[in-house]
Amino acid sequence: MKASDEKIVFLTGATGFVGRNLMARILNDKKSRLLVLIRAADKEEASQRLLSIWQEIPQLSGLPDLFRRVEIICGDVSLPNLGIGKKLYDETASKITHILYCAATVKFNLPLECAKAANVAGTEYVSALARRAMETGSFRMMSYVGTAFVSGDRPGIIYEDELDCGQRFENSYEKTKFESEMLIRKLSGEIPIAVFRPSIIVGDSRTGVTSSFNVLYMPLRLIQSGLIKYLPGYASTRLDVVPVDYVCEALTMVTFGCANIAGKTFHLVAGEDNSPTAREIVRLAREYFDKAAPHRRVSEVTFLSTSQFQNAKRSCSTRDRAILNAMDEYAPYLCVQRSFDDANTRQALTASGLKPPAFKDYYRNLLRYCLETDWGKRHRLAA
Repeated sequence: MKASDEKIVFLTGATGFVGRNLMARILNDKKSRLLVLIRAADKEEASQRLLSIWQEIPQLSGLPDLFRRVEIICGDVSLPNLGIGKKLYDETASKITHILYCAATVKFNLPLECAKAANVAGTEYVSALARRAMETGSFRMMSYVGTAFVSGDRPGIIYEDELDCGQRFENSYEKTKFESEMLIRKLSGEIPIAVFRPSIIVGDSRTGVTSSFNVLYMPLRLIQSGLIKYLPGYASTRLDVVPVDYVCEALTMVTFGCANIAGKTFHLVAGEDNSPTAREIVRLAREYFDKAAPHRRVSEVTFLSTSQFQNAKRSCSTRDRAILNAMDEYAPYLCVQRSFDDANTRQALTASGLKPPAFKDYYRNLLRYCLETDWGKRHRLAA
């Protein structure tokens, strides 16, 4: 019989940006154990992948009983029964109290069928494990990590209880995460599921540490290198940027510390007051980079409408055109004026006092880490 306060957590996406940050927070509770699903040829390969991550996170590498409290399961969320044998599947279902579903492909340009296999099928198969766990064990809650951008091309205020509002989607990532949430809503009457929707996730607000230099980091790197002079969209567009430490702290606090969250959606976002405009992000980055390398002046960046941006591409060199082409996928996020309401999240976190920080208060930590690691090329242990 498990103690009522013992947590046995099944975690997917442990090798990803959010998943690896969640591991440390879960294991900081000495009464928690982890069952980690890792896609690998065998346990030896999976163990090596996990060990390399632990070595980058001092909070994990310093735990003396780490190996005793973590069980590795080789599998794949995109396969029926998660690609594991029936005996292990049933044993897993009988033990777990929680599922944290973080696995997903986050590539914007993946073909739709490939994105569906990873994101939609994965949701179906992980939910099946939750259903089996309810039948055979002491299962309490499944927390699904989605994205605030299931809102697609909708402008204005996006509320947590909204999902299908006739929006169009800018890429296969948004569309398949929307389809995953639609599936979850159908299952929410059978399984206790809560949905968590982060916005644009960046590195740790205190250390700047990140394992993913995608999304916001790509244009910042091009600005620092002086390789880009134009961005598509409007300088006045607010970008909801949220650090990974807030995302993971809020997610674990709500999942493990709040009652009656099943069927609810929680926006893990900065909120309008803490969200900088695109112009502010560029200005802060240019000022920081100019001070960090005073001998190398960072060029100004001009925001262009979609048609102006396409005209600029046609008139520039082949190299510059390739760089600007890479910015096309950012245009939808720089053209839509919107904000994300997070009333459910704020209410759930009231007692803890946890609030999202403002970008202006931690952006220096992000940019310092980028330069210290040469945008991830040089390894540095997490602080």
